[in-house]
Amino acid sequence: MPDEVRPAVVRQLADGLVLRRAGAEDVDAIAALNVAVFGAQDEVAVRALLDGPLPVDWLVVAAGPGAERPGGGAVAAACARIPHEWCLDGVALRGSQIENVATDERYRGRGLVRALFDAHHEQAAADGELLQVIGGIPYFYRKLGYGYGFDVPPTFSVAPSSVPPVAGDRVVVRPAGRDDLAWLLEREPGRRRDGLTVVRHREGLETWLLRTRPRHGISWESLSVAEAGGQPVGWMRTLAWGEEGQLFLLPGEAADVEVANQLMAAAVRIGAELAGSLGRPVELLASDLPGTPWSRAVHGAGRPRPEPSGYYVRVPDEVALLRALEPVLSRRLATSGLVEDRGELLLSLYERGVRLAWDGGRLTVVEAAPPDPDPFDNGGVGVAPDWFPALVLGRWGASGLAARTDDTLLGDHAPVLDVLFPARPVDLSADV
Repeated sequence: MPDEVRPAVVRQLADGLVLRRAGAEDVDAIAALNVAVFGAQDEVAVRALLDGPLPVDWLVVAAGPGAERPGGGAVAAACARIPHEWCLDGVALRGSQIENVATDERYRGRGLVRALFDAHHEQAAADGELLQVIGGIPYFYRKLGYGYGFDVPPTFSVAPSSVPPVAGDRVVVRPAGRDDLAWLLEREPGRRRDGLTVVRHREGLETWLLRTRPRHGISWESLSVAEAGGQPVGWMRTLAWGEEGQLFLLPGEAADVEVANQLMAAAVRIGAELAGSLGRPVELLASDLPGTPWSRAVHGAGRPRPEPSGYYVRVPDEVALLRALEPVLSRRLATSGLVEDRGELLLSLYERGVRLAWDGGRLTVVEAAPPDPDPFDNGGVGVAPDWFPALVLGRWGASGLAARTDDTLLGDHAPVLDVLFPARPVDLSADV
C-alpha cells in the first residue's frame, strides 16, 4: 500500500456505503472476498499486493457500523491500482493496472465498481498517469471509459507429451529465490524495447516471489530460473486458475531452444503437481513471444488457442500522451519517406480533438483543438475515443485500425498516420 498519507474516506455513497482506502486491518476481508468471487488461487496474489513492497492503491466500499475506518464494516467491493512504468519504443509512460475487481454478490447492481473506478481515475490523474490497463469481462469496461488497446499474446495449448524430454544435465531449472533478483534486474538495461513493454523494478520482482508462496498446500504461481554451468540462462513464470483447471506459462527469457524446452518441461511437472492437488486434469496454456527461442519451443509443442479479446486501455489525456511520445513519433517521421514533408491535421475524437503538425522529420505541434463531428465529409481524420489507445499503441497500425472499426477514418492523411502509428509488438505476458 502507498506510504504517503491520504484521507481514509474518499466519498460517501448511497445506502450508508463508504468508499475508502484500505488499511492493514482490511487484508483478510479483501482476500476472502476475492477468493469467494474468483477462487482459491487469488488469495496469495491478493495478499502479496496488499502486504508486499509495491505501492498498490487499494480501495474498498465498506458497509455497516464503523465503515469509515480501516477494518470497519463489511467489505462490499474492492479493487487495486497497481503502479507500472509502461514503455513504448523506449519512451517511459507512467501508468497503472487496475485489477482484483470484486463485489460481494449481495451488493451487486449498485454501481460500486463505477464508483471505485472513478476514484481510482481521479487519483491516477493527480499522479500524472498516462495509461491505465485492465484485463477482464468483454464489453463491461468499455462502459467505464476503456477500449481494447492491444492484443493478448498468441496463446498455445501445449500437450505435455509434445514437450521434448529432458536430455542431459546441461540446463537445470529450479525455483527462483531472492538471490536471483539482481540478475533479473541486470537484464533490464539491455532488454529489447520494441513496442509496448513494462520496465521492471525490484519491488515488482519481489512481489512475484511473494506470489509463489504455497497456500493450503498448493502453489498457484511459480517463478523458475534455468541455469547452465551454474549461470542463469533463462526464466519463466506460471500462473494457475483452479476452477478452470488451467496453468498459464508466461515467458520471460530463454537463451536458446534447449533452455526454452527445459523451462516448458519444468512447467509440465508443475502442471502435474497441480493436477494431483486438484484431483483433475490441468490444461497447459503457453503465451507466445514471437521472434524468440521460446516461440520456437511453443510452436513445436502446442497448437494455437485463440483468445476472445484484447486488453483494455484507458488514456486519460490524449494530448499529454502524444506529447510524451513526441520523441518516438518524430523518430518515425525522420526515418520515413516523409522526412522532408510538412503539414498538419486534426485528429477528431468526435467529442474533442488534437491538432498535429510536422515539419522536416519532426512533430512540431501537439495541442487540443475543437473536434470535427463529421470528418468523413472533408477527408479528415476521426477516431472514436475508445479506439484511440489501439491507434497510439499500434495494435494493428492506423490503416489496420481503420479497416477493422467503422468509426475510424483516415481521410486524406493515411500516409502520415501510418508512419506515426504503425503496428507494434507487445511483450507484457509476464507482467500483467
